[in-house]
Amino acid sequence: MTWVTALILMTLALPALPARPAGEWARWPLTPLPPVPGLTSAAPRVRIDPRGGLPVTLTAVHPVAPVRGHADIWRRELATIKQTLAGVDEPQVVAGDFNATRDHGPFRELLAAGFLDCADSSQNRSWPGFTWPAAGRALPVMRLDHVLVSRTATVPMARAMRVPRTDHHGVLAAVEFTRET
Repeated sequence: MTWVTALILMTLALPALPARPAGEWARWPLTPLPPVPGLTSAAPRVRIDPRGGLPVTLTAVHPVAPVRGHADIWRRELATIKQTLAGVDEPQVVAGDFNATRDHGPFRELLAAGFLDCADSSQNRSWPGFTWPAAGRALPVMRLDHVLVSRTATVPMARAMRVPRTDHHGVLAAVEFTRET
């Protein structure tokens, strides 16, 4: 059994930084993998090798928003993410600001390619898990930020959480991968 607790604070719009940062942290050794190619923002990937557990591939993503004439780029980036993830045989966690909800066809296609959204499949979740907007006094009305996991995962807990100085809520998810028998 492998437990992965992911606090996703990556790819959030931080006003003090001009670029869209992304990063991955774990308490186990990380092996860098080639990033998702061809995206506007960095999409780093690593392999986590927990002692005595299953290796897990972790990918951080932030496709462009489908606004101001960027809808075609957004669709292309989600398709590229889906294609890259399809080539991975081990369990996966894919997290970040997808700039997409379940209402978007390209995001549903990504889920149909073998992923669960932790906010939907968690045994203990804050529903509906909206993450945007989070600035000022506005109440979040959409879930644009997601933690996706391979369908073989169990998600004991997922929730949206406040992150200072961002316009999105973060997503905290506990994920369990078990060996298939």
